[in-house]
Amino acid sequence: MLKKIKKLATIFIFLLLNKKIHQKNDKVSNKIILVEFNNWALLHVAKYLIFKYFLKKYKCKVYSYEGYTLISSKNKISIPKLIIRFLMIKFSIGTYGIYKFFGVSKFLRPKITEKIKLEASKILKTNRIESRIQLYNLKIKNIHFGDLIYDNYLKVFNKPTINLKTKDFEIFFYDIICLILYWFYFFKKYKKKILNVLFIHEVYSYGIVPRLALNFGVESTKISHKSLIKFKKKNFYIGQENSFYYKNFFKKKTSKYKSFALKYSNNILKKISKKILIEKSNSKEIKKILIYCHSLKDSPHVFGNFFYNDFHEWLISLSRISKKTNYEWLIKPHPDDEFIEKNYFFEIKKKFKNAHILPTKLKKKIKVDLALTCFGTAGYELPYKGIKVINCSKNHPHKDFNFCITPTNKKNYENLLLNLKRIKRYKIDKSQILEFYFIKRYHLYVDWMNLKLNKSQDINDKIIKKYYEPTFYDKFYKTMTIEKIKKIDKTISNFYNDKKNIILSNFH
Repeated sequence: MLKKIKKLATIFIFLLLNKKIHQKNDKVSNKIILVEFNNWALLHVAKYLIFKYFLKKYKCKVYSYEGYTLISSKNKISIPKLIIRFLMIKFSIGTYGIYKFFGVSKFLRPKITEKIKLEASKILKTNRIESRIQLYNLKIKNIHFGDLIYDNYLKVFNKPTINLKTKDFEIFFYDIICLILYWFYFFKKYKKKILNVLFIHEVYSYGIVPRLALNFGVESTKISHKSLIKFKKKNFYIGQENSFYYKNFFKKKTSKYKSFALKYSNNILKKISKKILIEKSNSKEIKKILIYCHSLKDSPHVFGNFFYNDFHEWLISLSRISKKTNYEWLIKPHPDDEFIEKNYFFEIKKKFKNAHILPTKLKKKIKVDLALTCFGTAGYELPYKGIKVINCSKNHPHKDFNFCITPTNKKNYENLLLNLKRIKRYKIDKSQILEFYFIKRYHLYVDWMNLKLNKSQDINDKIIKKYYEPTFYDKFYKTMTIEKIKKIDKTISNFYNDKKNIILSNFH
């Protein structure tokens, strides 16, 4: 509570000192920019810097939409909460005040009408979901939403998998169909007016708005402090943007530049490797297999489909394979799953033949002969240390490289695990790891906001958490000169006027 009061006070002081510095347009068109609503100061400023470009060019209006419905908010909220929301918007309190300060004129929240409820009930009747794969493949209005529904349920209910026969899933399923229908009809009505959707997330129910935008022909922009990505294609998943760069990136570079790139990657990966307490064993045969678990509830379909419906099914399949082999299986849970269903991994272990559960955070080194992941960073981190890795997906960030093994399908994957002698001659191409890392962590990292962060340290946003706090507003305004703002504006203009490239680069 104290933290919340402090946050509100910081925002109040900032707004009081700066008041309304943004000029209103005398003439406003009927065009709209949609901006995802969230609580992170750094991204508030980032979104403002982007939609400022549209405000200047099109004299449009800016609407902020609630994307977190059915994650941290329900379709229908109580009357007291609605009153509080109304008052906060009316008197520019907290984050609502910040959004209004930056130029947002309207705040959108889904309203589920009786008509939508009736249609949702009909959809439920005509789409009897009998299996998880059927849920994943589900389309509503001929648009794929099954992955978002599936992953949202796991996230909200903190589950490793879905039991389709439970009451909580039945209620959730109905609610999310209602939510999808609300936004579907919103886009149907306003598609010709919406210029762009500025969003942060494209997974869980956050992804409903940008996915509908694409299917209605509305361009979207995924925003972070280190990248901008235009979403133009239907069925576009996170990570696919990298494919535009990886394959031919170094063919167009000089040998001097490539030498710098590989040296840079090697220096960083050396530091990272020292913190990873997993080493390659000296065994000539594969005896110890490490299962490098993902967070069970954390968006298994983030890159699209993989060989199983979720991470739980993956583990169950591996347990069946273990009974046909003589390997030692080391199961390392993800740190985020330390408290998920207390006995989950204990029960999983009982299904395996010869398995051990490792701590979520290793305290001493372990040696392994092979590691398994679905699509995680282990795919390049462990091969860098000489450990062979098999992915459980064709859709992963490293798919264009040969430093980790990518089976063609589920059958091929399971056959490979039963016949691991087939990978005996497989060689890890370390230079490809260095190439991948450079492109992913250096080239595709563009400091367009002029934050001057250290690229090698700012991984997974661990370094920038303080930038999410309201103190960032004041810090940003004090450090931004007219010259810096002009440079940012030019970068954004170049990015949107570039019809060829969908990712912001240092060349913009």
